[in-house]
Amino acid sequence: MKKILICLVVFVIAGWAVSRLLVRYRFEQKNNKIELCIEFNQIERICNKENYQLNEFFKRIRKTDVTSIVLEEETVASLEKLGKITYLSASEINKFRTLNILPEQLATHPESIIVGEGDFADYLAAVIEKKTGCVIKPDILQNDRQWTILDVRRIPDINSMYLGYLPDKVRKIKQNGFKTIYKLSEQALVPKDLPENFSCFLIDREVNENVTRELILQNKRVTLVEFSPGIESFQKKFRRMSDKILRAHRIELSKRNLFLVKHEINTILSRWNRAVRERNCRVLYFDFIDNISLEENLNYLGLLCKKLKESGFVFDTPLEVPGQVSGGLPDSLSKSIAFLIAVGFPVFSLSYVLKKGKKNPIMRFIYICLINLAGGFLISSLLSDYVFLVKLDEFRGIKPSFILPFILAVPFLYSFEEIKIFLNSNV
Repeated sequence: MKKILICLVVFVIAGWAVSRLLVRYRFEQKNNKIELCIEFNQIERICNKENYQLNEFFKRIRKTDVTSIVLEEETVASLEKLGKITYLSASEINKFRTLNILPEQLATHPESIIVGEGDFADYLAAVIEKKTGCVIKPDILQNDRQWTILDVRRIPDINSMYLGYLPDKVRKIKQNGFKTIYKLSEQALVPKDLPENFSCFLIDREVNENVTRELILQNKRVTLVEFSPGIESFQKKFRRMSDKILRAHRIELSKRNLFLVKHEINTILSRWNRAVRERNCRVLYFDFIDNISLEENLNYLGLLCKKLKESGFVFDTPLEVPGQVSGGLPDSLSKSIAFLIAVGFPVFSLSYVLKKGKKNPIMRFIYICLINLAGGFLISSLLSDYVFLVKLDEFRGIKPSFILPFILAVPFLYSFEEIKIFLNSNV
C-alpha cells in the first residue's frame, strides 16, 4: 500500500510538471515575433545631416522590417528647434521692454511662451496643467498675424519640464504605417488617450512611483530596456502585470561597438541574436550611428534583420501572453520549493544509494544522476512562469545549492557515532 501511494504521488507530480513544461514549450515555439524600433529624433537628426526627405527615409526603413517608431516627450528646447514655440525668459522680456520693441500685451507677462497655432497652444496649456496643477489661460496677441501667449512665470523649471508627445509626429508615424512607442521620462505623465497605432510604453531609466502606479492601472504593454541605469531596482514592481511586460535590448554606441560595426559586424549581430534567443528580448531598440554614413547605417540595419530572419524570427507585434504562461504556483512558493529541491535532491540521491547498498559504482552513478535529473526537471517546471522569462523575478538559490548539499551529505557518508568519535578524539 505504501509503495502504491508513493507511486501515485510521484505520478501526479510528474504529470503536473510535464503539463507546465508543455505549455511553456508551446508558447516558446510561437513566441518568435520581434518588434524593431527606432527613435523619431534620431531619424530627424540623420535626415538633417544627410539632407534627406523625412517621408523618403520612412519608405527606406520600411523595407528593412522596422515596425515601430519611438517618441520621446518634447521640451521647450525641442519645440523651439521645431519652430512650434518661442520662449521668452524674464531677462529677454525686460531687454525688449527697455528697447521699446515689445507689444503692450506681452509686456505684462514676465516669462512667456509664444505659440503660433491656437490648437497647439491649448494642447500645451492642458499638458502643463496636468503636470503642475497650474491653470494657464491662453492670451491672444493680435499683430500682423494671430499669436497665443502662455504666461509661464508660475511654472518652476519650465525649461527642464517634459511637455508631452507632439501630435504632429504621432500623425506622421501613423501615415507611414508604423506603430508608435511612447518613451517615458522620469517624471512622465502617462497619457490615457492613446493613438490607434499605439504599441507600448518604453522605460529605459528609473521612473517615479506615480508613473509605475499609473502604468499598472492602465494595464497597457510596458517594455523595459535591459541593463538600463536603475532598472533592476524597480522592475519587480511590475510583477502584477507580468503578462504585459516585454524585455528590450539596446546596444550602447561606444567606441568599441563602433569599431565592431565597421570591421567585425558579425560580432554585433551575434549579440543582438543572443539577446533575442537567450534572454527573451522581443523588442530591439536600434540606434543609428552618427560617425558613419547613412548607407552604412542602413546596411547595418538590413544585416540585423536578415540575421534574425535566418534564425527563424519574424518582425511583428510580439505575442500576447495569456496570464502566467503555465498558470503555476505563487512566485515566492515556487522559489521556496525549487530551493528545497535544489538542496534536498542531491542529498536524497546519496542517502538512497547508500541505504539500498548499491555496490556497483556505475549503478550508483546512474541512480544519483536520475534522481538529480528529476530534481532539475521539477525546478524547471516550477520556474517556468513568464515572470521569470522577462526577469521580473529570479531564483537566487543556485549558489547556495552548490555548497549546502556537500555539508548536509556528511551525516550520510559517515555514521553519527563515527562523527562523534572524530570530534572527541585528541589531535
